[in-house]
Amino acid sequence: MTSHLCRPSSPGQATPFSAFAACAPGLEPLLCLEVRRLGLSAARAVPGGVTFRADTTGVQRANLWLHTAERVLLRLSQFRADSFPLLERHARRVDWARHIAPASRLALSVTCHKSRLYHSTAVAERVLSAIERAVPRVQPIRMEDADADKAASAAAATHRVFVRLDSDQCTLSLDTSGQRLHRRGYRRAIGQAPLRETLAAAVVLSGGLQPFIPHLAPRDLPRSPAHTWLLDPMCGSGTIPIEAARLLCHIAPGLDRAFAFERFPSHDATLWNALRAEAQAAIRPPPDDFSLEGRDIDADAIRAALLNAQSARLPEGLVTWRQAPIEELDQRPFPGLVISNPPYGHRLGEAAHLRRFFRDMGRLMRTRLTRSHLALLLPDSGFETALGLALTPRLRMSNGGIPVRLMCGEISEGSVP
Repeated sequence: MTSHLCRPSSPGQATPFSAFAACAPGLEPLLCLEVRRLGLSAARAVPGGVTFRADTTGVQRANLWLHTAERVLLRLSQFRADSFPLLERHARRVDWARHIAPASRLALSVTCHKSRLYHSTAVAERVLSAIERAVPRVQPIRMEDADADKAASAAAATHRVFVRLDSDQCTLSLDTSGQRLHRRGYRRAIGQAPLRETLAAAVVLSGGLQPFIPHLAPRDLPRSPAHTWLLDPMCGSGTIPIEAARLLCHIAPGLDRAFAFERFPSHDATLWNALRAEAQAAIRPPPDDFSLEGRDIDADAIRAALLNAQSARLPEGLVTWRQAPIEELDQRPFPGLVISNPPYGHRLGEAAHLRRFFRDMGRLMRTRLTRSHLALLLPDSGFETALGLALTPRLRMSNGGIPVRLMCGEISEGSVP
């Protein structure tokens, strides 16, 4: 069965695409909710991301508004390919010139699984040959070189094509994003062991902030209390408070960056400018009754957070930054949110030291932040037991190659054995 999903359309006619929003493993259900909130049709969570259908506007809107996606791909064609002549014949039928400009750099990524065509280099050569027939003077480069290029303009000028062979079924996809979508464009300074912006957004959305965001709050949740706050007591370079603040202010995560689709020959600049203007107009003042604070014991981390917040379109003073150790947690009224990615792994040394750290942190929270909601990103090492709090896992993902869980619950006075 052959399916060619990308075809030229007449002027003004929307072209339906099969698309795929890729995300970090474990975030698929959350990303699927985001895709559906954007009004994109046929959204379905699958391993590694979410499939959906959209026209050009929908694909651009997905790049602009999805908080937890890493890439948005167009499914250009899907077909059976159990021989190289068949692969190249189908690859030639794709309208490559519609999306790849002459003399562009081109990076190919090929994966083969349980297929007769198992030699990825040979597969790449056939697909590249089909593209070169349609687009003059393309410049093949390695995918790792394209991903290492952090300049937004250069990233947009590089086209990425993904070829996947699974049980002799071939899928040809084109990246519309350029650099990964966690690169929002505001991070000017990076602290130690930084949390990706997409993971930070997932932690914030799943950790309890969602009911306080009018445009994201599920309808069946009760209205948010009149007074509340969000605190990250170990904020590092500030990614969690910044992502929370941008969510509260309805700032599109992709508003300050470039995308690969802007270099497509078929790109409609007028349409894209209208979507950006719409996103700009959607920015709203933060709630008067919600305060955000980021703290860290490291002065360099706080300086980095201040720099990042200044370039993140945040109203001045929306987030309070303070250099302070965890021991200086102050008594706060409830309800409130404590959301953080605390140190773990090798950043605090041996396991015994880590357990003492989490034990002391749990004791402080039980005495000073009672009845507030807690969300911590923790490794699978039993540190939640040391906290002495009743927490349940809400998300499972990987952070810097370390398996982690988002553990959530209410901070109660009594210690849990």
